[in-house]
Amino acid sequence: MLCFVFFPTMWIVKGGTYGSMPYYLIINAGIISFLLIGRQRKIMMWLFAAVVGGLMIYEYRHPEIAATYSSPLVRYMDLSFGLFVCLISIAILIGVLIDGYMDELKKSRQYPAILEEKNREIEANNKRLEELNRLLCEEQQKLKQVSITDDLTGVFNKRFITSFFSGEVDVQPNVHKKLTVALLDIDNFKAINDTYGHLYGDEVIKKIASTIKSNLRQTDIVSRFGGDEFFKILFDTGKEEGYAIMERIRRKVAELEWDFDIEVTISGGGVIEAESDEIGGLLNRVDELLYSAKNNKKNLIVIENSILPRV
Repeated sequence: MLCFVFFPTMWIVKGGTYGSMPYYLIINAGIISFLLIGRQRKIMMWLFAAVVGGLMIYEYRHPEIAATYSSPLVRYMDLSFGLFVCLISIAILIGVLIDGYMDELKKSRQYPAILEEKNREIEANNKRLEELNRLLCEEQQKLKQVSITDDLTGVFNKRFITSFFSGEVDVQPNVHKKLTVALLDIDNFKAINDTYGHLYGDEVIKKIASTIKSNLRQTDIVSRFGGDEFFKILFDTGKEEGYAIMERIRRKVAELEWDFDIEVTISGGGVIEAESDEIGGLLNRVDELLYSAKNNKKNLIVIENSILPRV
């Protein structure tokens, strides 16, 4: 509107370049520069220059279109008014620019504090995430522990033994070169359950599990493998030493005192240097040895390739 309607009209009414129009050129250029940015500003400036140039050429060829002043006083009044409007407009534009600059400067000075606050929030969030990750890891460890632990006895379960021999867990990575494995079974356990009930049978299982665990080293592993079966892994242990440990456990169990003056014994079979075996083949071997002990009047420990006498 300023460039293409108002400005050409004022050019004719105010006498073209003879009057106060040069001042309006400054005002209009300042408004365009202030309100527009980038490509829009360039386009409008070129159009504005084309309009002004066209008016000046038209005025030069047709000087009669411009209104003349009735006296020098009227002309000077018009020039003074145009100058006043121009100065006021420029002052307003400069004031608006300064206000905008000061606002941006104030914001820029606030940015460090805002960034610091954001950094504190990020650090707090990171700490919360670390705490959540720690809690998650703890819960995962608890779940993992629960998944490989027998509820009744608190020792490892069959899943742990299977995972161990399949390489999923590695409890003692430096002592796998030589180990003894054994499968122990409570003798006549079905008769105990049938006679005294399953609750008492559970107490028998827990007490024997505790006895086995207390007679092993901290590096060794005991697992409840079945209803009344316990699987043992003795690390860095040879044949004679492994047999001595299993035999000691057999005697400790036989010496336990029970309600109803019953006698509880265990039988077991053992295999030496078993880490290279597949789990299926290994279990078949210890099962065969366990059945051999059961068929030899029970309360006996059998080792592969020989039946050693009790100590």
